[in-house]
Amino acid sequence: MRGSVVDAIFQEGRLPPVQTELRVTIDGGDGNARTIVVEVAVHVDERRVRGVALTATGGLARGASVEATGRPVAVPVGDAVLGRMFNVFGDVIDGAGAATTSMRRSIHSVPPSLVAQGRALEHRGDRSDTQARPTSGSTNR
Repeated sequence: MRGSVVDAIFQEGRLPPVQTELRVTIDGGDGNARTIVVEVAVHVDERRVRGVALTATGGLARGASVEATGRPVAVPVGDAVLGRMFNVFGDVIDGAGAATTSMRRSIHSVPPSLVAQGRALEHRGDRSDTQARPTSGSTNR
């Protein structure tokens, strides 16, 4: 199989909802299992969904077993994640250790309004000075 578009077949009446996570566990080639994460994009018919793989699909073959998690792809949220770097699955990728939060939110959640975000920053008292400043337009230094 090539590419990031994946079709999966389920029993009739058991289609996972759109924007939920599917997991396919395959042999990674080195004897270790590897998980391919797929997000359901569309219901093709009564038994088949089409999704987008969010991880590499190398080694994925027709007939692989697919697990429907029933939940959306979610990432950690809250003060513990501020200033940290994560991949789309919420795994820490900045080398600064695990993020200590139990709150997770779907990657498709509606974000807070800019007004609400500004209020949250003011409430915390850590609002940095980010105001625009006029410049002369000159590039001389």
